[in-house]
Amino acid sequence: MIRIGINGFGRIGRVLTRIIQSRNNLDVVAINDINPDINNIAYLYNYDTTYGKNDELVNVKEDIIFNTNLNIKIHHQKNLLDVPWDESGIDILIDS
Repeated sequence: MIRIGINGFGRIGRVLTRIIQSRNNLDVVAINDINPDINNIAYLYNYDTTYGKNDELVNVKEDIIFNTNLNIKIHHQKNLLDVPWDESGIDILIDS
């Protein structure tokens, strides 16, 4: 399993996460976005005006968005280098 971190959870970051989660060999484990409202981040992931409603909606618990298929730690750092990516054990970082 390749563990992926995503910096930026706008339209591109959200659609990348949807695509990655549909693969068996990839897993998004950490996201950094300057939006401080994790409930809004989850809402935008669940309901996209272009791609529609997500197949399985995510929920929020503290600093994690999750459902039965994913468990993603959310960070809110302005500087990419301030995110503790190594704590999530990522193999690849995508800056979107």
